[in-house]
Amino acid sequence: MTEKISYLDGLRGIAAVNVMIMHFFVALAPAMIYGSELPSHFGNLDHLFSTTPLGLIGAGNFSVCIFFVLSGYVLTQKFF
Repeated sequence: MTEKISYLDGLRGIAAVNVMIMHFFVALAPAMIYGSELPSHFGNLDHLFSTTPLGLIGAGNFSVCIFFVLSGYVLTQKFF
């Protein structure tokens, strides 16, 4: 039986937390995710967050892809 790859499990955990943060922003501050097309709750912070690399904190779609790819690899390692 192969050893558990803990650093990839940790990356999966970070991706899962990132998806949770994105869901939080979509529910409470949608302008941070979708840009200026929605009413802003935090003034210029929403625009700054959605147009700069700070937006990677709430980039849940990318994190879902990372989570699924890593899950497929890490979970099949135990099988093989």
